[in-house]
Amino acid sequence: MHRASVIIVVWNGEQYLAKCLEAVISQKSLDDEVIVVDNGSSDNSVSIARKYPEVKIIETGRNLGFAGGVNAGIEVAQGQFLVLLNQDTVMHPGWLNALIEAFNEEHTGIVGCKLLYPDGRIQHAGGLIYWPLGLPDHLGYGQPDDGCWDKSRPVDYVTGAALGIRRSVVEQIGPFDEGFWPGYYEEVEYCFRARQAGWEVVYIPQCVGTHLESVSLGKGSKAYLEAMHRGRLRFVLKFLEPTQLINQFLPAEEKYLLESSLLLRRALRHAYYATMLHTIPEILRDTKTANQLLWGFSHLYLLALRGEMVTENSAKSSGTSSGVETQLPLLEEFSFPSRVPVVGPLISLMRRFLYSLTAKWAVWFLIHQQNQINQMIENRLREQESLLREQESLLRKQESLLIDLDRDLALLTRTVAEVEVCQRYLMRILETNCTADRNKRDA
Repeated sequence: MHRASVIIVVWNGEQYLAKCLEAVISQKSLDDEVIVVDNGSSDNSVSIARKYPEVKIIETGRNLGFAGGVNAGIEVAQGQFLVLLNQDTVMHPGWLNALIEAFNEEHTGIVGCKLLYPDGRIQHAGGLIYWPLGLPDHLGYGQPDDGCWDKSRPVDYVTGAALGIRRSVVEQIGPFDEGFWPGYYEEVEYCFRARQAGWEVVYIPQCVGTHLESVSLGKGSKAYLEAMHRGRLRFVLKFLEPTQLINQFLPAEEKYLLESSLLLRRALRHAYYATMLHTIPEILRDTKTANQLLWGFSHLYLLALRGEMVTENSAKSSGTSSGVETQLPLLEEFSFPSRVPVVGPLISLMRRFLYSLTAKWAVWFLIHQQNQINQMIENRLREQESLLREQESLLRKQESLLIDLDRDLALLTRTVAEVEVCQRYLMRILETNCTADRNKRDA
């Protein structure tokens, strides 16, 4: 068995992969192995990896997401310690040995690194989770690397961009959850599973690397926010008790939604929909809790949709009405003034006389034509303003309809719950009658 297996999950990473591999290979011992898992890249990532004979390449043929890629690497890994790296990391000298030494503590199950931005500021020095929303906090985020975060400590989680796992942890708690597709929160969930099993998750500041964060989706984009919050909601559903989900999470999530920006609100709405469609039916086996959460998430979905409609409509109304409030100016003939002392009025009179002989009627026709065009434009703008007002009225009606649908959904959920109670009651009656019939036949 090898000492360590370094697993690098790659997806279209040709811009970063060579530097990542060179930093790892320069530090690995003969007893370590490097595994590149290519998640169906369409660029030259595999060709770059093949330039390094020390590297074992696994080609999945499609994008399994980060968790799926990690699991594919773990299946072939031979190391006592499994080290995960993002393709856009460059680990600093001494990192690998420091990470392996941290496992000398027998209760340490997962080890995380200090990650820096390219400008030297801290990106991650361990992480905390704030409940009930399950929002993450990267310790030291954005701060200078001045020694304040150079103390080892147990943490809630460490980032999957650079972490080590003891093999016995994987043997005990199993693989990564591939439901966190394409990524985000899978390492958080894994750290929490390990901690539930009695292992410590530890941040080690001697393990240092530089990380170009979220090059795959682009941090701050709608795709990033949607994937991140999909993962957050899956994580919350897996680790909060049903009563906590109903009484604490849903009210806090509604407040979080109402305070969010338009971009975040859109991302949250899509995340709520995916959670209702896939995550709740998969994770929650208790029908009553699942129904309550489906109602809660549908309420959040409609709330997000209403917020989007009102925000966009207000922006359109304010952007169009201001330009139509004032009438477009009419064109007038030029008066040919003169600033010459004494004889100025005479010069002005001569100019008007020459103008009337040569160009007055042609210019008058152009002025009249332009005034007609201006009037047409003004009429069209007023028509557009009227149309936008009608659309605003329609959106208000749609908003009212959504509120009614929200109420109807709540009523339907309660009705379904009552029907289930009646079904259980009828089943007990049928079972009692069947038992009585059997007893009569036996007698």
